[in-house]
Amino acid sequence: MNERAGRPAARDPHPAGGVGRLRGRRLAEDDFLHKLQRVGFTGAQVLHRQPLSIDDCALYPLFSDDLIALMRKTHSD
Repeated sequence: MNERAGRPAARDPHPAGGVGRLRGRRLAEDDFLHKLQRVGFTGAQVLHRQPLSIDDCALYPLFSDDLIALMRKTHSD
């Protein structure tokens, strides 16, 4: 549930596809930190920002081959 908007979050076809997104938009940084704090990560903070390309994401196990293919199909670097 998107607590601030009072509506359920959109479903994503891939389990990791919604990481950092809500209804097709990037999840605002403060909303993301709020959600982390709600589940016990009270010291979470953003220390550094650096964009990641799809190729960068492919290096992490969080992003499956199927998700990387979906990202490449729907987004360009």
